[in-house]
Amino acid sequence: MSEHRSVLKNTMVYGVMSAVTTFALFVLYLVVARYLGAEDFGRFSFAVAFVVLFVPLLDPGLYYLTVRDVARKPELASHYLSHILTWKLLASPLVLLLICVIVQFLHDSAITLQAVYLMAISQILHSWKDAFRPILLAREMFDLDAISLAIERLSLLILVSASLVSGQGLLWVCWVFVLLRVLDLAIIACVIRYKICPISFGGHFSVVKELVFTAFPIGAFYMTLSVYTYIDTVMLSVLKSDLHVGWYSAAFKVYEGPVLIPAIIGTVFMPRLSRLFVENKEAFISLFERGIKYIVLASLVIGLNGMLLSEMIVDLSYGHDYANSVRVLEILLAGLIFVFTINFLQTVMISIDQQKVILYIALIGLVSNVFLNNKHENEIYYPFA
Repeated sequence: MSEHRSVLKNTMVYGVMSAVTTFALFVLYLVVARYLGAEDFGRFSFAVAFVVLFVPLLDPGLYYLTVRDVARKPELASHYLSHILTWKLLASPLVLLLICVIVQFLHDSAITLQAVYLMAISQILHSWKDAFRPILLAREMFDLDAISLAIERLSLLILVSASLVSGQGLLWVCWVFVLLRVLDLAIIACVIRYKICPISFGGHFSVVKELVFTAFPIGAFYMTLSVYTYIDTVMLSVLKSDLHVGWYSAAFKVYEGPVLIPAIIGTVFMPRLSRLFVENKEAFISLFERGIKYIVLASLVIGLNGMLLSEMIVDLSYGHDYANSVRVLEILLAGLIFVFTINFLQTVMISIDQQKVILYIALIGLVSNVFLNNKHENEIYYPFA
């Protein structure tokens, strides 16, 4: 099979499965928003956003370093996996402690705090799964990775929906996340064990340290990107109310759907771009040009149509109680063409070992975002007044 056909096939397979996954996650948040109401949905959204800010400490770039390096040298799979698992083992209790301590200064609501604790455990389990996934991606086993994610999200949708319909509340939803992710982690570990390589913990801390330091520029970039993405939700919760968080999060969950498209294309392209960069520069440039054309076209089609249909999308998805989310969604979709292009270019820069450049750019964007949100607090949240 030619390079072009192989990339196209992988993109389509991974795209279809990721679309199923994304749709299941969107419906999950839709059900949670409708059954819990805007205020409890705001608490849930805060818990998720706050915990995600700390996830890069568990994975300081190791995910993307593994995809890049194992794609170039498949024999490194077991070596990387074992030492990354050792890092997770060391970092997980420290990250959990950090989350539990810092959230005390932001909230005094017992139910919000309990939701944060449970979602922290859930996200740590999900981060452990992310030690295994790059091994599949580096070997271009996109179907197995996509199926694993689809099963996880569909299971969450079914069990969370059943819980809410039966009258359970916010904390029960969080418990479902924890229990399902325990099972999900066990399943992907078995897949890696029997399909690719044995699973063990690396015994050389010097190797762990070397991997972390090598990956750090990538990890620092994704940490910055994570803060940039979710800091608005956390700031809203502190400066405004859980109700405002609920309105904002409803729009943001709609916006997150199409943003997955450049992530899908980047995920499929990254292993091959990483390999071609060191083996065939002409083929690398050709693949990059095809990818950027897909990205720009998709962003224009989705962004323009989404802005025109924002009111209908919010009304059909969440109902009249979320009317304040419409303007937020319009603003988010207006920047889609830039977000799509930047997302893909970030993947390309990592594949050519230029992660420090995107880190500096992301830091500038993060500082600007926080400064402008704080300076123009009233104007930014005017739709919620």
